[in-house]
Amino acid sequence: MLPLTGGQEASLLIDLRPASFGNILYHSDLTYYTFGTDLNDWWRIGYVAPNFTDMLKELNTEEVILSAL
Repeated sequence: MLPLTGGQEASLLIDLRPASFGNILYHSDLTYYTFGTDLNDWWRIGYVAPNFTDMLKELNTEEVILSAL
């Protein structure tokens, strides 16, 4: 896993494994926890998108957000 973002509370990760390469995943507390130290780590991971481009397509523009207000 390669972190795309980092912060005090959450991180986006890009999956580098051959079978699921490019998937975008979410981890709620990566900055405080070393992934892989527990066999049950996967419950901490959330699926975001199949790839970075699709994740960006799903983000709303400022215009869309403002029109919803």
